[in-house]
Amino acid sequence: MPEIKSYVYIPEALLSNLVGLERVMGLYLQANNRIPILPKTLIDNSEYDMLFADGQDTIEREKSLIDSCDEFWVCFAVGTDPQDEECKELMKRACEKKKRIVIMSRQEIESLVEAVNKENSELLN
Repeated sequence: MPEIKSYVYIPEALLSNLVGLERVMGLYLQANNRIPILPKTLIDNSEYDMLFADGQDTIEREKSLIDSCDEFWVCFAVGTDPQDEECKELMKRACEKKKRIVIMSRQEIESLVEAVNKENSELLN
């Protein structure tokens, strides 16, 4: 079964509140046979088998990443949904290119972070 390339869009508001969100999303996607393409370079990518977009990416580069992927994952903070102009443009591009779009709510993301943290603490004990 071929791996699925997934581009993940995480708004700044979420990144500042959920430490390690990229790592969690990356591990989650890998566990589901996906190659995560994440939007920032906050973690050392040599440790994980992931692809990273540059945090300073232009909208054109982000659109080309969407074009080369199978899925577009969007992580939303409560109340911000696609208010973000860049996010709207990327969603539009994903629709035009007929990509599978996965939208995760803040609650789903927090549950994911909790699950990964719990699993990590159990491994350490």
